[in-house]
Amino acid sequence: MGIAWKFYLPIHSVPTLIFQYKLLRKRPLRFFLKLGKNVLRSCLFLATYIAFFRYGLCFFKNIMGQTNRKVVVFAGFLSGLGLCWEPQGRRTELALYFLPRFIEAFWAWCKKRQWVTPLPYGEVILFAIAMAVLMYC
Repeated sequence: MGIAWKFYLPIHSVPTLIFQYKLLRKRPLRFFLKLGKNVLRSCLFLATYIAFFRYGLCFFKNIMGQTNRKVVVFAGFLSGLGLCWEPQGRRTELALYFLPRFIEAFWAWCKKRQWVTPLPYGEVILFAIAMAVLMYC
């Protein structure tokens, strides 16, 4: 969590300072407690997300005797439990953050199996679709 707070402190503090400046002036203690709570939650999410994936990978590798796709998928599902630290609204933001990465990985997976034919500038089209979804939501 030593590095995570350096990442999440600006992410939470800048929007909070911009949109809740009146709360800072009226009740500074409440403002900083809320900010600290949000930063701590996000740090716990990142720490448990990584830890569950690494330990899940090791655990399932020891059970199955080798590292294969199933082991990585199981560890990935296990790491999703880190989302329990985040409030419901933040989970939606994280899902929208990961959506373009999922679409890109899915496209590469389909291309590898030759289920789709590569289009000229297909990555640009894919990026545009992902951004359209993000901007719409």
